[in-house]
Amino acid sequence: MRRLLRWHLVLVLSAACGDVAAPTARSDHSVVYGADDRREYFEHPDEILRARTLESTVALIQSNRVDATDPANQVILGTELGVSQGLCTGEPYAEQIGAASCSGTLVDWDLVLTAGHCVTDLADCQSYAYVFDDYYVAPGQLAQVGAEDVFFCRAIAARLRVGTVDYALVQLDRPAAPPRRPAPVRQVDLPLTVGSSVAVVGFPDGIPAKLAANGVVIDDDQPALQAFVATLDTFAGNSGSGVYDPTGLLVGNLATGAADYVRRGNCYVVNRLPEGGDQGDAEGVVYVGRALEGLCAAGWRGVLCGDADGTCSPCAGDEACPSGWTCRASSADPAVTWCAAPCATDAECPADHACVNLACEPREALSCVGNSVWSQNACGRSVAEVEACSGALPVCSGGACVAGAPGNACADPLDLPAVSGVVTGNVGAGFTNAYQGECGGNGPEIVYRLTSDHPVTVTVTASGYDTVLYARSTCDDATTEVACNDDDETNPGTRGSRLQVELTTGELFLFLDAFRARAGNYTLTLEVEDLALPDAGVEPDTGIAPDTGVAPDTGVSPDTGVAPDGGEADAGVAAPDSGAPPALAPSSSGCGCTAATDEAGAAWPGL
Repeated sequence: MRRLLRWHLVLVLSAACGDVAAPTARSDHSVVYGADDRREYFEHPDEILRARTLESTVALIQSNRVDATDPANQVILGTELGVSQGLCTGEPYAEQIGAASCSGTLVDWDLVLTAGHCVTDLADCQSYAYVFDDYYVAPGQLAQVGAEDVFFCRAIAARLRVGTVDYALVQLDRPAAPPRRPAPVRQVDLPLTVGSSVAVVGFPDGIPAKLAANGVVIDDDQPALQAFVATLDTFAGNSGSGVYDPTGLLVGNLATGAADYVRRGNCYVVNRLPEGGDQGDAEGVVYVGRALEGLCAAGWRGVLCGDADGTCSPCAGDEACPSGWTCRASSADPAVTWCAAPCATDAECPADHACVNLACEPREALSCVGNSVWSQNACGRSVAEVEACSGALPVCSGGACVAGAPGNACADPLDLPAVSGVVTGNVGAGFTNAYQGECGGNGPEIVYRLTSDHPVTVTVTASGYDTVLYARSTCDDATTEVACNDDDETNPGTRGSRLQVELTTGELFLFLDAFRARAGNYTLTLEVEDLALPDAGVEPDTGIAPDTGVAPDTGVSPDTGVAPDGGEADAGVAAPDSGAPPALAPSSSGCGCTAATDEAGAAWPGL
C-alpha cells in the first residue's frame, strides 16, 4: 500500500473567531462524552480498529468533490472544519478539511453498509464516490488515493428508514480487492450487554477518518433489537459509521444522536456531555441484524445470507476464489463477477446457476430496481439497467414497465365511503413504492380516499401480508399524516395493521402499504361510528340571550330589534345546514377488488 502525500484542496483558507453565521444544518450527533476519544489512524493503539479503517471504511463524498485529473493521486475538495462550523479558536481538528457527507463500511466485497438517510434513492446513491484511504498516516500527511481506491454506486441492494431502523446497503460498481476486506459481521441476533464497550470508525463532520473507542452501551433495546444506544464521540458525517465490539465484529451502523455544537459567544464549541451519558442524549446505533434481515429478504446471496458454497462470491481475480475455480464476469457488464465452480452440465451447479463454458454461472432475469427494469443475476446483484419506466407505462412491476393501476398514486386514489364493511383486493402488477408512512412502508401501496358527509370515527384493519396503514389529510404531503400503524398490537403474532381516525367531513387519504417489497391479496375491514362532536360554544336553551350577542335558539328574534351587546345584529351568522350531504364522486376503479359490501350485504357506492 502506497503511503505518499495526498492533499485536500482547501476551498476557504482561514477565518478568525469573530462574528460568524450559525453552522449549516447537520445531523444531530455531534457530541463528545467526557474526554474526546477520537484519534488519528496512525496514532490509535488498537490494531483491530486500524485494520478496519484501512480495509473496510469508506467516505461517502459527492463525486464532484473528487478531482481525478491525476488518477494515481486524486484530490478531495473541501472546506476547513473551523470555517464550515464557525468553531472557536482551539477547537480540535479545526484546520482539517471536511468533505465526506456520510460514512460507510465494506461488509461484502461489493457491498457497503451506511445509514438510510444518507442514501435516499438511486440518484442520491449514484451522486457519491465511495472512497477508501481518507485518513492520516502521519502528522499532516494523508494517505494517497488512487483510482483503485474510489468506487461508485451500482444499485441499492436494501434500504429501510422507519422509526429507529435506518440503514442502506449499497452495491458497488465493482468488487473491492486486497488490501480491502469486508469487516467481519456479528451474525447473532442477540442484544449487546448494557455496560459493554463499543468503538466507532468514521468521518466526523466530513474530516479524514477518526477512530473512537471507549463507548459504552447504555440501552440494549430489548425486546425490539432495532437500535441500541451508546456513548460514542461522533459528529455529523459519522452517519453510517461502523460500530464494533471489542473483538472487532461489526455490530451496527450509527444513525442518530445527541445535540450539535453549542454556541459560545460568537463561535461554536463541541458539545461535551458527562462520560456516562443518558438514553436521551447518547447515540443510536442500528443493530446490524436489521440490515442483514433486509438484505437477505431482498434476494442477496453471499456469506452474509448463508451462501455456504461460495458460488455467489464476487472476485477481482482467480486468486480470490477456491482452488480450481475461476473468477467469471457478466457479459453485460464485466464489473459484475463471481467465483465459478468447474462443471460439465447444469446438474453440477446450484439450481439457479447454469453451466456455461465449463463453469457455473448465475442465471439472469429482469427485476425492478426502484422504478426501473434491471437485469439481475441469481446472486441478487444488479447487472445492468434495461429501461426506466415512464410515460404510458410509468410503473415497474414484476420486471416490466406497466400502466399504473387505479389507486397506485395520489393522482388516482380509489374512493371509499366511510361505511362499515369489508373490501378485498390485490396489490400486484401496476403498483409501486412511491410513499412511506412514519412507521414504515417500504413496498408497493394502494391509496384510498375516505369520504363522509358527517363526522365519524373510522377503525380500519388490514390483513393478508405484512401490511402498514397510514392516513393523511393531504395525499401527497407526508407532513399531514394523522396516524400510522405497522403491526397491530391487538392481534399478537400477526403482521396486520390497525388504525383509528376521526373524519369530520370531507376526505382523508388512507394508504395500505407493505413493510417490505412483498405485497399481494389483502382484506380491509372498516368499522364506522358516528362521532358526537362537542357543542361548539352554544349556550343551553334557557330562553335568555347569551353574552355573545347571538339570540338564543328559540326560533323567534328578540323584540328589541338590536343585538344584546348594543350593536348591530350579527349578519354574519351562517344559515342553518340544509341537511343535504355533498355528492360522492363515482369511481371508475379497475383496482381488482373482488368484494365491497356494507354490513347488510349491499354493494358500496363508488366501488
